Amino acid sequence: MFKKFFSRLRKPPPHALYVENLNQLFTPAPEKLGIKKTNEHPNVWGVMTEFGVDGGYVTIMSLANGKTDMYFSSGNGILGAGDNSMVSIASAELVKTAER
Repeated sequence: MFKKFFSRLRKPPPHALYVENLNQLFTPAPEKLGIKKTNEHPNVWGVMTEFGVDGGYVTIMSLANGKTDMYFSSGNGILGAGDNSMVSIASAELVKTAER
């Protein structure tokens, strides 16, 4: 009975490309991504949000320069979502909020 219950809680392991993309987010210095410390952003240069959807994971990376990427555990993703002005504005506001 418990085995069946806990098997529903387990999610499939993420695709290797998803893990590779996430690792790239943690390794570079902000300067390598074109982000410089400013009076507005002295401490926070990006915000990563991760949540579960349909048995997988979605990670959204919002950077201080407005760049926004979305990664799916299936290996797919949307790179450059911040090119959309509404996404870029919301992403920048998220980083400002995190800085406060």
